[in-house]
Amino acid sequence: MVQKKGEMAGNVFVYVLSIIIVGLILLFGYRSINKVSQGKDEAKLMEFKAIFQRDFEVASSSFGSMKKVAYTLPSSFNEICFVDLANAENAL
Repeated sequence: MVQKKGEMAGNVFVYVLSIIIVGLILLFGYRSINKVSQGKDEAKLMEFKAIFQRDFEVASSSFGSMKKVAYTLPSSFNEICFVDLANAENAL
């Protein structure tokens, strides 16, 4: 079968349109996955805050006690520092 010029241009249009649609699907998929990942990190931060508050309240009620704990932080944190705001000028 011999293709005519009009058919060849139509095929190119279909290929270009297909590439654009696939690109848009990949872009929206990436954005959706990124939003889910950010939500997961935010949830981990909220979980850390709740657990830390609970542990702090328990520790503050028993003066002189010591307890070693491990916490899970979101991947965007490398370390965490706590400062006593009552003595903040002596912290540095």
